[in-house]
Amino acid sequence: MRGPVDRLFPNLSPRSRVVVDWIATIVFAAAIVLAVKAWIVNPYRIPSPSMEPTLHCARPEPDCEGKSSDRVLANRFIYHFRDPRRGEIVVFHAPRAAKVACGTGGIYVKRIIGLPGDVWEERRGYTYIDGKRLSEPYILAERRDTPVAQLAYGEKRRLEIGLALASSPTLLLLDEPLAGLSPRERAETVRLLKSIGEGRTMIVIDHDMDALFELAGRITVLHEGRVLADGTAEEIKRNPKVQEAYLGGVNGDGGAHA
Repeated sequence: MRGPVDRLFPNLSPRSRVVVDWIATIVFAAAIVLAVKAWIVNPYRIPSPSMEPTLHCARPEPDCEGKSSDRVLANRFIYHFRDPRRGEIVVFHAPRAAKVACGTGGIYVKRIIGLPGDVWEERRGYTYIDGKRLSEPYILAERRDTPVAQLAYGEKRRLEIGLALASSPTLLLLDEPLAGLSPRERAETVRLLKSIGEGRTMIVIDHDMDALFELAGRITVLHEGRVLADGTAEEIKRNPKVQEAYLGGVNGDGGAHA
């Protein structure tokens, strides 16, 4: 009985037929895997510590407890046939508001604890839905929302940025948003500013030149109250006056505006 390859390529030698058979098999198998991931089920890595200690993300990420990240298999079609249910784990892309509030975007892996119409409350570190306290083991008092007065300095600064976005401004003015932050907090805040800068104009005043080089499309450098230079990040880096005043260590009180 002649196979598909024999019918399509009747003049192939036996060796060539074997090669074509293997190539066709590999391509067909890869297509099946991609189709399954696109329409049926797809594995996702736990990206954050929000469900610790039930599901682990990998150290050394902050608050992660696992040596490696746990993974979940997400059913990609089930919600076409029924509504979500409490306790299920869902995978979704972070909305813009989440990027502002949490400082991160991308794919979220979360557990459903409430449904439309439910009344949510938090009492002394425990979550209640419609007056009933949830029993999920990952909901621990020390992992719940912290009063603003108890937030770390960097967290308060990011919260201030979130409050500034409450009215959805098209122009955002930020005065030294990176001042006093640790290296990790500065990196997190720069990522946050880059994510919220899409679709709006931001004017940032700061002394962290490296952060401004990464963040700003155009930079104006002030020195002793006067404009020293203006241009793109690359132009500012190569500017001899800026190198002398800031990158070369000349004394003087100035700042960079982006």
